[in-house]
Amino acid sequence: MNDLQDLLEDLAEADAVAVALRRMAEATPRDQIAGINLDAVLRRRKDLERDIGGLLGARQLDLVRYRVELFDGSQPPAAAVARAVLLFQTLVTAAFDAIRTTPKRLYQPSAENARMSALNFARAPAGSSAIHFTIPNERLLILESDLDLTFATLFELLNARAKTMLRNIAARVGVASVAAAYSLAENAVQHGLTTTISWRKGENEPRTIALSHNDALLFKTAVETVSDDSVEQVETDCELIAIDESAATFRIVTAGGESVAGILAEGFPRGGSWTTRRWYTAVLIRAIRVRYSTGEEIVRWSLRGLVPQD
Repeated sequence: MNDLQDLLEDLAEADAVAVALRRMAEATPRDQIAGINLDAVLRRRKDLERDIGGLLGARQLDLVRYRVELFDGSQPPAAAVARAVLLFQTLVTAAFDAIRTTPKRLYQPSAENARMSALNFARAPAGSSAIHFTIPNERLLILESDLDLTFATLFELLNARAKTMLRNIAARVGVASVAAAYSLAENAVQHGLTTTISWRKGENEPRTIALSHNDALLFKTAVETVSDDSVEQVETDCELIAIDESAATFRIVTAGGESVAGILAEGFPRGGSWTTRRWYTAVLIRAIRVRYSTGEEIVRWSLRGLVPQD
């Protein structure tokens, strides 16, 4: 990997020199030397990009450029950057695992998928430079690889603001991926970060997304408004532990040992002669809400009826 690291170092140096020469050219527009030198540096940069692309293609690697800075361009706290990198890795793995297996509500990737989606350092940041990662990616002649689909979906996700779009993406890569992106945005909002992510496959042109502090806030707010709700009726054998008609509450223990507590439904027959520690068949309504911001599943129970067992 040293040759790739050397090329990336040379590219970063060329970028720094180009910035300095542009400033000189703007400050002294009559000075042709700065312009000539700038053209030479830009040609050198183009050669370096070509060499990097050839090396990535030969090794079947993708290059990810990840840059985090404060909204005013200054350097962020190390803890904020470290957490941003960790959350980005979580996001990549969550989406990759969903594409290779099935969408998940919680972050539970297989060990194999976590290994296959691991980002490897290609060049550590120096000064205000970005962090560069590599990740192996198989080359398919016609179809997109699982990693291609992963990054394409992540860029789509980080640009999403509408509920319908977030739900559509969650159906493909799971609520766990949306929750991971939410955590990434939440960290950016908390520390005032601007995040720039570039993904380059071999010799292809890089694809880039920039998430400003305001973009992160908009994304975070959008995800917080999205949840999935479902309601179903359940019948189960249970032991009645407690019932309070005045407070409209109940508690039962199912035959499987699960403790269930909740409220009495509007249609529950009041004034009945209910006996605690007696077995019944309970008719329950289970309402489930899944929050996209965390993947948390909130379950609320209501009791519609109790049928005594002989």
